[in-house]
Amino acid sequence: MTDYNPNYQDCIRRAYLQKDPFQPADHKFPQTIISGPYSAHNKAQEKTENLLKQKQSIGTSLSRQLDHIRMKYRTRLDTSLQAIRYLLTQGLAFRGHNESCEARNKGNFLELLRLLSHMMRYEVSS
Repeated sequence: MTDYNPNYQDCIRRAYLQKDPFQPADHKFPQTIISGPYSAHNKAQEKTENLLKQKQSIGTSLSRQLDHIRMKYRTRLDTSLQAIRYLLTQGLAFRGHNESCEARNKGNFLELLRLLSHMMRYEVSS
């Protein structure tokens, strides 16, 4: 398995597992006692079952997280562009003379973004 590209090893392993186990017909395998939920056999079996479950795979989980992050990024980008268009259309300055944390008015752009974020939160909650 290590001969394959690491990016494809899970897919290849999953394909082998979906073919079901294969044992030669003319060979007798010795019977072993499998004890406890933490035995090596039970751990391997659990990992195999998890590998076959696509919804639990790391790739699927990351994909879902990335979609969520992309959606949040897209919302921030759209909101910033709306604020920029508004300020340009009105011919207003983007910055104030004091954008520090203590300032009450941080300039038109930052204040407009803050207003839009509050409005979006209100729309989502109601």
